[in-house]
Amino acid sequence: MEKELDDYYAQLEEDRQKEEEEQAKADAEAEAEASLEDEVQTESESEQEEATETLEEEEPAEQTVSQEQAIQLVRDQQGISEDSPFFVAYDHLDDSGNYIIHVYENVVDNEETGEEHTATQGWYQVSPSDGSITDVTLDGY
Repeated sequence: MEKELDDYYAQLEEDRQKEEEEQAKADAEAEAEASLEDEVQTESESEQEEATETLEEEEPAEQTVSQEQAIQLVRDQQGISEDSPFFVAYDHLDDSGNYIIHVYENVVDNEETGEEHTATQGWYQVSPSDGSITDVTLDGY
């Protein structure tokens, strides 16, 4: 009976060692997988940071023309001097981020009352990246 007990305890010890080895192996695999996930996450974050840095670098380069410069570009293109009766004014940014410039004049309807209205001469889209001008009067601004 003593031999049977010794064999039984030996078998228990062997099974325990196998379980410990399997657990250690599983832990090592889980650690390796977690490490790989961390590397992938770090690479992804690094790529996102690079993309953000690239966008930040490009953004200032895209807007090289200010609102005031856009107004002056339209004045120059249309031959409107500073002493002209026409007003050249920034109106808004369109959906693409272009400046919309309104060219108009004030027309007096009644000199006695001073009643007047504005008469639009044109609407112009100015690209903030390169200063190109497009007549968008027919677009219904």
